Amino acid sequence: MDHLKLAENPLFTIPLLILLIMVIALLIFSVIILASGSINRSMYLSKIKKYLHSIGTFAIVFGILGQLLGIYGAFQVIGGAKSVNPDVWMAGIINSMSSTLFGFFIFILTRCIGFGIRYFLNKQN
Repeated sequence: MDHLKLAENPLFTIPLLILLIMVIALLIFSVIILASGSINRSMYLSKIKKYLHSIGTFAIVFGILGQLLGIYGAFQVIGGAKSVNPDVWMAGIINSMSSTLFGFFIFILTRCIGFGIRYFLNKQN
């Protein structure tokens, strides 16, 4: 796993990391809201669920965009070379997939948190 480094493409990794931090902050805020006896708890949780949905969708699309641009760059380098070592080819593919994997992780995390919020909202009603 020497080739898989999330910091290889900071143009896509850093915004995805910021989105992950936002998701964690929304998770903590959700837990605080659930622990409090607030009357408007369902309103806040439904808003947080919408934000999580938007963040997760953006993260996966942004990760796929990072992969497409990474593959495009790899094809440009490979097109200029006379011969390509398979190790270099695989390292380029793995590097391009790191942003997609990170985006998928954020997407799945937001969906799991959203399911948990929906469970607590349905449990209240």
